[in-house]
Amino acid sequence: MLQANGKLLIAFPTLLIVVALAHAEHDRSPGHDWPRFLGPRINGISQETKWRKQWDEPPALLWQVEIGVGFSSLAVSEGRLLTMGHEVNESDEEDARGIDRVFCFDSSSGKLLWKHEYACKQNRHLHEGGPGATPTVAGRVVYTLSREGHLFCLRTDNGKPVWSRFLPDDLEVEMPEWGFVSSPLLWNDLLIVDAGHLAAYDRRTGELRWKSEKYRPGYGSAIPFRHAGQDGLAVLNNDFLLLVRAADGKEIAKTAWETSFATNSTTPIVVDDKFFISTGYNRGCSLLRLSGGELERIYENKNMRNHFNNCVLLDGHLYGIDGNTHDRRNATLCCIDFETGERKWRERDTGVGSVILAGDTLLVLTDFGELITVEPSPDEYKEISRADILDGLCWTPPVLSHGLLYARDAGGHLVCVDLRADEVD
Repeated sequence: MLQANGKLLIAFPTLLIVVALAHAEHDRSPGHDWPRFLGPRINGISQETKWRKQWDEPPALLWQVEIGVGFSSLAVSEGRLLTMGHEVNESDEEDARGIDRVFCFDSSSGKLLWKHEYACKQNRHLHEGGPGATPTVAGRVVYTLSREGHLFCLRTDNGKPVWSRFLPDDLEVEMPEWGFVSSPLLWNDLLIVDAGHLAAYDRRTGELRWKSEKYRPGYGSAIPFRHAGQDGLAVLNNDFLLLVRAADGKEIAKTAWETSFATNSTTPIVVDDKFFISTGYNRGCSLLRLSGGELERIYENKNMRNHFNNCVLLDGHLYGIDGNTHDRRNATLCCIDFETGERKWRERDTGVGSVILAGDTLLVLTDFGELITVEPSPDEYKEISRADILDGLCWTPPVLSHGLLYARDAGGHLVCVDLRADEVD
């Protein structure tokens, strides 16, 4: 593990913070916020370029904190870092419920600003359980979703609820096998969630505005697109790739995409009229084109099988993790051509980790907690540096914001690693 220099231990009732003394609250470097799942443009890409990609010694650990089990990623906005975790109920009673928490920290120091908590199932089913959706920040409010279906709009200054809904009651659906893990999506004045219907709530009041046809919910999130002068939403559920009109949820097009064990878990990647989807369990990937109200298949193969973490797209090539958790030793970091699906290269020893892109550099977090920087190239794998930053199971994608790298493991250990260069854009 990385070591923090000059650290102060601050005890809170449910957590332990290690704060780097040299970095006071609100002392943020210039850079870019990451306010929701997959970042500001919902593509896993940060616009920051002037950060430290190479190191001889492991980068410094600024602070760390325990947040409880879960897979919720991180949202960084206006000096705040928001995420979720679960405190396990150790009772032997069947269906014992623990405590979910939404945490808000100072993103520079790790100081706890507030937390919001409520009773919720852990849903430990072949994994640690706990929250899987990532908070979505919009100005003075943040939206969160629990595995059991608690949808909250909270104030970012103090965590007080503005409104809340319970999806199983609202939408007349049952909690899916792996729970509700779709990260809320903001589109204009609507908050979109995937929960057995694609559902749109009024972002200010929580009123249900529309819902699509019913289907088996997937475990990815919706993404907006625009085609032929029309705003749409795309989601990969457990039955099909579904495209609907953003204004009212009416179907534009759909195409079947079923998977072993019903585990479609990624968010579509949209480029103009093309939609890339990928699933694990040897299902593979496909590129489809929307034309005349139909989705036409350009290719389908098994060269990229994302179990649950998305690829990133750069200069016509996709970089992502190909493989499954049950066969993690054979999972690889892979590069394929976006237009043809042709595999360019693959590199082992990542497990079923995750990939984000910052400027012109890939950041790979292996599922065993090693951070690797890679120069993206379709020609070959070009590693720059690597360092151990976590010890636990890491299925959650990291976040780079204002030169600081945030990452968590399934057990709830959250770290902030200093990747700031002398000058950060």
